[in-house]
Amino acid sequence: GLLSDGRAFAQKTARKDNYFLFPSKSAYIMYFTHYYFSRENLDRDQTMRRMMVDNAAVPVEKIIEAPRLASIGTTSEDMKKAVETCSPILCLVNAPDGRCFVKRIDGYPGNAPSPANTGS
Repeated sequence: GLLSDGRAFAQKTARKDNYFLFPSKSAYIMYFTHYYFSRENLDRDQTMRRMMVDNAAVPVEKIIEAPRLASIGTTSEDMKKAVETCSPILCLVNAPDGRCFVKRIDGYPGNAPSPANTGS
């Protein structure tokens, strides 16, 4: 959620007895976006991985639909601002059709096979 002073928070546990506290909405957005784009998550989340392999990036509109980001009303502009100003591992890519995508700077996972399909 968002606090009146501009800080944001999220539950750490399902029991609702422990919370993350972020200094800003952008910090909250980057924390969860970095998780979604982490190697660990991309190796496990086949939907996200497919989008990354098929397009080398994920549309901003899809990312902001993720439950943690949608819960604080993240807009496309919020996501773009957070990536541009706060992320050392992600960048924005503008498509010819006007849509904006987020991708990892290192190109992971690229066309690499899924660990689930390689037996590793």
